[in-house]
Amino acid sequence: MDTPRQRKVQREQADKESLIKYIEVLRSAEEYPPGDAWMSITDAARVTRTSEAMARRWVTSGRLPIKKGVYGIPPKTRLVRLSDVAQIRPIIDPTAAISDGTRKLDLPSIPRQQAQIMQDYQRILSETATLKTTVAQFTQELRASLRGGLDALEKRLNTEQSRLTNAFEQQFGELRERLTCQLEEIRSTVTAHYSELEWHVTELTNLQRQLQQAHEELAASITLQNQAQRAYLQEETHRLDAERQTQAERLEAVSAQLEHVILTIDQTGRDLVALEKRQQAALGSQAQTFKAITEQMARDFACDLQQLERDQAQDVAAINRQIESINIGLEQVNDGITEAHRTAEASRAAQESRISTLEQRLEHERTVRYALEQQLTALTQAVTQPGKPKGRQRRGS
Repeated sequence: MDTPRQRKVQREQADKESLIKYIEVLRSAEEYPPGDAWMSITDAARVTRTSEAMARRWVTSGRLPIKKGVYGIPPKTRLVRLSDVAQIRPIIDPTAAISDGTRKLDLPSIPRQQAQIMQDYQRILSETATLKTTVAQFTQELRASLRGGLDALEKRLNTEQSRLTNAFEQQFGELRERLTCQLEEIRSTVTAHYSELEWHVTELTNLQRQLQQAHEELAASITLQNQAQRAYLQEETHRLDAERQTQAERLEAVSAQLEHVILTIDQTGRDLVALEKRQQAALGSQAQTFKAITEQMARDFACDLQQLERDQAQDVAAINRQIESINIGLEQVNDGITEAHRTAEASRAAQESRISTLEQRLEHERTVRYALEQQLTALTQAVTQPGKPKGRQRRGS
């Protein structure tokens, strides 16, 4: 199986073979009066003072037709016509050929070719002299024309330079005024933005103060509810003790009912103690949970506030750096303005996003506080309602 390199070489050889032209007969005396003859490619290269490789490229490119078949011993010689070789290159030295027949060809043509060469040389000399005279005359005319053109161009350049200088100074003055106005607008915008940032900081501080106040109020409310629950339990205990004494006095006469009443009172007392313990444990766990949640929210809010302050300080520093870069040179004003606007927009968007996040967290805290209040209300109802029916039942009994 052929390798890619071998296939490439075969394709190149096929392409070369496709360009080769073939002939069968010599030219007639009318077509080539000196007399045509067959000669090898080597002789064609030697009589024209050309390399053999060049002669072979004439053949492969189709410029030099060859006779079909190969000749010689061994048969490796390829023949071409003398007339075709003379059309490509003149026959300079037929005696340089290898074969005797080629060395004897067209020897009388050498003097004629030398005479023709001398004629061509004389003609070239006369044409060169004429060309030199023409070039000298043209050079003088061109120098005079260039001198006049340079004078006119110099005057025109001076006029144009003066006009452009005046126009540039005028445009530069207008640009300076416009840039000064833009710089003032940027400074006012930055001042307004800084005032807005201070307002947001104040609002956040107020929100933190309100959250702290709400936390304190909620803690106070829980404390008051715990005290109310304890007072209510104490009152219930005292009332139960009074009823127990009253029942003991009433049921002294009835021994059978006395034991039943004493057992009922003891069981009720144990239930109340257990209920009181469960209520105290539930209230303590609920208070600890709410306190932990509130403290965690306060820490998160403080961290967010610190991060917002750091971001605002970074934004203010970035804006100050942009203002300093604007004052460096008028060439960088436009880029500084664009960067300042972009930074301000990004800072405003970030602040709005953080404020929205803080508002959502505050709303979440309110929802959690409301849910805890509902749980405390339900727990209070659960604590108060179980004791009331028992008190009524004792009164009825």
